[in-house]
Amino acid sequence: MSRRYVWATVWALLLLGGASTGSVATAQEIGFRETYALAEDRAAVLKRLVPGTEDYYYYHCLYYQQTQQFPRVETLLAEWEKKRGRTALWKVIRNRQALLTYSDHPAKTIEYLRRELGLAFADHGWTSNGSTPRFPSRLDPSLIDRDTIARNLLKNPRTLSSFNETAHYWLATWKLTPYQRHVFLAQLKRPDVPGLVAMIDEDLRSRMTAGFGRLDIHKRLTRQQMDELAKRNPTVLSQARFVQEYLKRLVPSVDERPDSDETQKRHLDRLWKFVQTLPPVHNSLKAHVLYHRLKFDLQHDKFDKASFLAYLKLPRLSPHVNPQFLRQPDATRYLANLGAKFDEFTLRPPIGDDRSLIQAYLEHFFQKETTFDEYLPYLKDSFVRRVFAETKVLYGLGDPQEWTKYLSPAEYTEISERVELRFAPTNRKQFGVSDPVSLELDVKNVPTLLVKVYRINTWNYYRTHKKHVPTDIDLEGLVPTWEQRHVY
Repeated sequence: MSRRYVWATVWALLLLGGASTGSVATAQEIGFRETYALAEDRAAVLKRLVPGTEDYYYYHCLYYQQTQQFPRVETLLAEWEKKRGRTALWKVIRNRQALLTYSDHPAKTIEYLRRELGLAFADHGWTSNGSTPRFPSRLDPSLIDRDTIARNLLKNPRTLSSFNETAHYWLATWKLTPYQRHVFLAQLKRPDVPGLVAMIDEDLRSRMTAGFGRLDIHKRLTRQQMDELAKRNPTVLSQARFVQEYLKRLVPSVDERPDSDETQKRHLDRLWKFVQTLPPVHNSLKAHVLYHRLKFDLQHDKFDKASFLAYLKLPRLSPHVNPQFLRQPDATRYLANLGAKFDEFTLRPPIGDDRSLIQAYLEHFFQKETTFDEYLPYLKDSFVRRVFAETKVLYGLGDPQEWTKYLSPAEYTEISERVELRFAPTNRKQFGVSDPVSLELDVKNVPTLLVKVYRINTWNYYRTHKKHVPTDIDLEGLVPTWEQRHVY
């Protein structure tokens, strides 16, 4: 007998058995059935039943079946039939017994099902009358096989129109023609298909795609997939769209505070780790990232000379850059543009003028260094000499007469008499509501410093101007809340 027919019969008997049990159960008290079902020791509960009754035989047989004591069920069924006949409950137990003992006696169970259900399996096959059949009598499975259908459809090397999005995952494992592969990539909406990076690499090399970023799937790659693609095809590192897409994957997550120093540091670290490996065609981006990293370090009173020299070695069009340095091969070809905008990808403004940053770093190093020769290949001699001498004079280092050879009398006088008052770059940019506020000032030739503190009603200001209080707010006519005079 076919197993399909056997199991169909089994389900029919189960339904029949369940219906019979339910119909009989309604005729007896609900109390004992619930007691039996919830009892921890069902054997003890069975002692309450009167021997020879319908319930006695039914629940004892049910208990023995549940505990797989099938021989005892057979004994009780024979006794039950002899004393009370083939009742409805007896039939339920007999059906259950046939099904539960199928694994031990399959032939016996099948014969029972044949007999009880009146099953007869006649031969309904086609009978030949001696002539050759004109049409097939069975369907060839290969005709509806998925691989066979796909193979036939792919015989046309110029189309994939017969495949929809649900076929993308397994279609990616097939060998496609360059055109089919390009069409396949153009249709993709998700990057989680096998071998995707290899397919994109082959597509870029075949020039079916005019560079990275032309297909929508390029913008959906994960950072790990982009790393793999760069290893397979390093030429993508020269393409602006690849670099821009990669930079987007380096921005802080929404779970990080964008104004946190730790968040900023991690972001700058990720940016520089990536851009420092890029070819010279991205010198503008390299200068942009390295400048902001140096600026961040300056604000935290950290001075990394290796990073500073790496920045100076980038060819830049600036008044203080050594002209001879810009005459080197490829210097003008890969000139860094200090006005280039990358804020969409790095979340930072253009460099603009980098003179103040370079001077701040030089002043720091010149406080201990006794020569400036290592900076001359990249910076103008006049600029370096002036900063060197100015640093020594301002910090009172060495013999003042020694530094005058780098300065004209007018320059020396200007430096000595110049009045300076500026906020230190290491000042905090943000303070908590209850944090004490302190600011450091760099002063020179300032005999008296008057500090005024104004209390601003931020709520009223915001309600009136619909913006936060700026640092250049007009204080004309306002009376300071607190005032202090410092004499030096």
